[in-house]
Amino acid sequence: MLAPAARRDTGYKHSGMRRSGVLIRSSEVVTRRPQQHCSIALWRGYVSAQFYVQEPGHSDAPRFSPSFRTWHFPWEGSEPLDADLSARAALAALRDDLLAAGWTRMRRAPGTEWYELRFRRDAAAIREPQRDPALYGA
Repeated sequence: MLAPAARRDTGYKHSGMRRSGVLIRSSEVVTRRPQQHCSIALWRGYVSAQFYVQEPGHSDAPRFSPSFRTWHFPWEGSEPLDADLSARAALAALRDDLLAAGWTRMRRAPGTEWYELRFRRDAAAIREPQRDPALYGA
């Protein structure tokens, strides 16, 4: 038999409880929308480089920046990639492409490279490409 002062711990908190993406507060239920996350990464070859979008759990890259030259002749001089105007322009083009597609910029993660921008969007905001009825016979 339990002592009179002992209470059974139910796991509920007064401020609310989270389970399966649902936040429960008293009689109010707030459902969180599932979100997608992505970040920009850099592919660097011997002569050129390109930024691309990577999503967690996906091995393919859905979007790419224009490629830009990274190799220079010795007499042309070299500069760090973050000071290269063509690299900055390629990153800006990819960032603008993501923003136009409904992605929202997130805060930069600590300790990341200058180009590793992070984005998120609601999974419901995904725009499926329109199917051309002439091509699919509908």
